[in-house]
Amino acid sequence: ATGRARGPWLRFAPLVLSALLPVRAGAQAAAVDEGPPVDLARGLAGVELGEDDLTNHERMGRWFGEAYHSALRYEPELWRRVRGDLEALAEEALARMPELAFAVGSAFYSYFWWGDGVAVDLAAGDFAVNLLKLSLDHKSCGSPSLSADDFLARQCHMRWRQLMLVSAELARYIAVDLLDLRRAARALREATGLLKAMRGLPFFQQFEALGAMLKEPHDINYNTDYYPHVNLGPIWPKEFVPLASFLEDHFEEFHADLLRIRDSETFWGLHRGAFVSETQFTPQDEDWQTVYVYLNQSWVDQNCKVAPRTCELLQSRPEIAGCKTSSAGAGFLRLSPGARLKPHYGNGPRLSVHLGLETPEVGDIRMDVGSASVRWRAGEAVVFDDTYIHKVRHDGVEPRFVLLLWFCHPCDSEHWDNPPERQPEVCRWPR
Repeated sequence: ATGRARGPWLRFAPLVLSALLPVRAGAQAAAVDEGPPVDLARGLAGVELGEDDLTNHERMGRWFGEAYHSALRYEPELWRRVRGDLEALAEEALARMPELAFAVGSAFYSYFWWGDGVAVDLAAGDFAVNLLKLSLDHKSCGSPSLSADDFLARQCHMRWRQLMLVSAELARYIAVDLLDLRRAARALREATGLLKAMRGLPFFQQFEALGAMLKEPHDINYNTDYYPHVNLGPIWPKEFVPLASFLEDHFEEFHADLLRIRDSETFWGLHRGAFVSETQFTPQDEDWQTVYVYLNQSWVDQNCKVAPRTCELLQSRPEIAGCKTSSAGAGFLRLSPGARLKPHYGNGPRLSVHLGLETPEVGDIRMDVGSASVRWRAGEAVVFDDTYIHKVRHDGVEPRFVLLLWFCHPCDSEHWDNPPERQPEVCRWPR
């Protein structure tokens, strides 16, 4: 134990650090797919950790996924204890238990990115970087001799990308927002060194050999794993995506459905009614609200009732209705003034499109995708690859509303019910 006095968790069992640490010799890891039920009452002591770092990652992810959206997070003292215990686990991981590094580092990024207000929590970011680096070493993810099958089975491709996101975005934040150029230079050197090491691995070299661009951290994306030869960057020309002009042609109808639900009380109620558990994307829960009409290959009936024309129109589009992947989706998004959406990756293979519905002109309201920036205009569609690092800021005075669609990638020949007769020329593999 740490020797620090600790109070009861929600008046249940006392939180003792020794209960957090994994049983080492002879311990048998439970199956990753199920594991024991989540026990919020005991805090992180309710997470059974073992010697397998992927099992630890899954179990800690499940615990935080429930805890973050429970009453626990809204008790400041209790949530501070969670943070303190996560730091204690981080110290144990860095000192002697690398099997904890992936789980704990991911938790710092996923649930403690934001500090006070819209400030990035630099201490959490530093923990995440150091722990994710340790997790790479622990699983030999930096070894060029690791086979491709083992590289994927150990999730090395995901560990590297998560580390590059955190390290690169910390460097950018320190330089641009804090104007601490000396510290930013150190962080940028580290991110550059990590990218060089990543590019030296056979898994990523195979993509560059086929034409993928990986010259800077913000070139990294997940669609590269499927279409490394497609080099259109983070923002796609609309002529490659017929869905974009369809959305623009029906702007008035989509906007009319939004007007039925756009008041803050109705929109928030619909957001909560079809709630999707997320990590800490924004500093405040109400900053970014979603009213999905299609998710997980199902239409959200209660939201289609209040936005019937939107659902009718989208049900006619094979890019959505005929896209048989769980990463497809559609819905209305509300971004509040003062909001930030943290840097993150989307799931591949897919593309995204935003149709601007209400887009205030006053203030700095933008989305950064890879190395590009987007500003929305009402009635205009923006097609982008959200598997790049992307983030959003709203320094205006009025809420911004867009219609979001995640849809089957134009080069995807596997997940369409009825794939298009002709794919864009950019989809052709080099001979």
